[in-house]
Amino acid sequence: MIVRELDELRNLIDEVDDEILHLLARRFALTTEVGYYKAQNNLEPLDATREAKQYKKLKKLATEYGLPAGIEKDIFEIFMQYSKQQHTIIKKGW
Repeated sequence: MIVRELDELRNLIDEVDDEILHLLARRFALTTEVGYYKAQNNLEPLDATREAKQYKKLKKLATEYGLPAGIEKDIFEIFMQYSKQQHTIIKKGW
């Protein structure tokens, strides 16, 4: 087995981090649009049914990708909490 140089591995990690942040920005732009839609249509920021469905799907995907158990919940709880906060702010200003 050939082991890559540490700098090469770190550069690859940096590239992945950049991609993650790009996708995160895209995700938050979309969830902001959802917030405006919910405000315009008088919907609540929390959709518990959708959230439960998403967690189930994410758990399955995380398992398929070989990720540590529960990591998807830890990460996506932060994403979803931020989205709900944004939706609440948007609704108050609507």
